[in-house]
Amino acid sequence: GHRITVQNIVIWHERMGKSVDEICAEYDLTLAEVYTALAYYFDHRDEIDQDIKKSEAFVATLRERTPSILESKLKARR
Repeated sequence: GHRITVQNIVIWHERMGKSVDEICAEYDLTLAEVYTALAYYFDHRDEIDQDIKKSEAFVATLRERTPSILESKLKARR
């Protein structure tokens, strides 16, 4: 009921170095919810890591295709 995915929790914990307690406090999750998500990740690590890589590639493609408005304005001022 939070719309927070296992991928989100994995990125916050494994890549950003947030503790389980920090994730719980910041996103109003229980310890059980966070540990359940992490347990699921460790049981399905390859699949979830592939999904994260696909998401990162998608974001990179979008960034290439859609230039930043702020960046364009800053370049125009220079």
